[in-house]
Amino acid sequence: MHDSDVRNLVYQTLAAFGHDAAIPFFEKTWPQARGVRGVEFYGMLFPTVYRTAARNFFQFHKRLPDANALPLAADHLFFSKFFRPFPTKPNAASKLNAVKFLDQNRFAKKIYVPRRLFVSSVPALPDDLSSVSGWWLKLDLGNATHVKIDPESGTLNHKMLGERVKHWFKSPRYGLRWGEWWYAATPQRIFCEEDLTGRMPGDEYQFFMKSGRCVMFKKKRIFYSSNLEHQKIVAAFYDGAGNHVPGTQSSFSAPEDVSLSEHLDVMLEAAHQIAAAFDHIRVDFILLDDAPALGELTYCTMNARIVYSNEVLENLARDAVRMDTPKL
Repeated sequence: MHDSDVRNLVYQTLAAFGHDAAIPFFEKTWPQARGVRGVEFYGMLFPTVYRTAARNFFQFHKRLPDANALPLAADHLFFSKFFRPFPTKPNAASKLNAVKFLDQNRFAKKIYVPRRLFVSSVPALPDDLSSVSGWWLKLDLGNATHVKIDPESGTLNHKMLGERVKHWFKSPRYGLRWGEWWYAATPQRIFCEEDLTGRMPGDEYQFFMKSGRCVMFKKKRIFYSSNLEHQKIVAAFYDGAGNHVPGTQSSFSAPEDVSLSEHLDVMLEAAHQIAAAFDHIRVDFILLDDAPALGELTYCTMNARIVYSNEVLENLARDAVRMDTPKL
């Protein structure tokens, strides 16, 4: 891939999505947009970040994203990073903010929201961690950044956790360099969240929502080996009506189970309510012993580095993440 290829892609993309160089930040493209677009967020840095994002896409897919044909779900996801509005007040990328999009009065007894303590916007821990012993210490805006607080936390462990937190805050904001700007749209925070592991015998559900409707959803089940150190994942997909998509369950020796949770209706109801604030969003839930727990809201699954396993699933995924070009 040559620089000229990426440069041409930038021009093609701006043409496909209606950019007028005389109108800063596409202000006439989506006059009623709720939220911010990546092209607005980056401003003059847009071409630089866009080149990095395109190279990232090329590395995985062995081709550049296609702004004209938009052939796969991955292409739609790629361009959504820069041209789809995303709410930042509150920032929906925040783990702490997901609950702000849920009607808590309506779902108070139906959807469990994990307890959180000690929310802080500075890299410092409380002197005494006994109240959150055994909980998870998490970074709010980022990916896979968490650590379990040792029930036997002492002075040394406290110091190590403190250094870890300082490192989190000093590190470059996750995703900013390659287009996942929403993780850097608001100030960083840390918090402690209760450990739900002992209450999680069930599956995880991910609902792919487009314009307030569920296009498809995924049921993910984790199977651990006897020593609990190794895991395998069974993933089954369903269309919005709950019909299983054949060929989407892993083939290793595990129970063939494409049945659905008794809590499916309430998860769907909550996902529809949350999705009303978005053009596209993925709403995640974790099944506990007696209720579904609200997870995170995901904007760009796998950073567009994803290929679906068959044509039926690809068509569903493309519909779920469809990036409509403006009609100018």
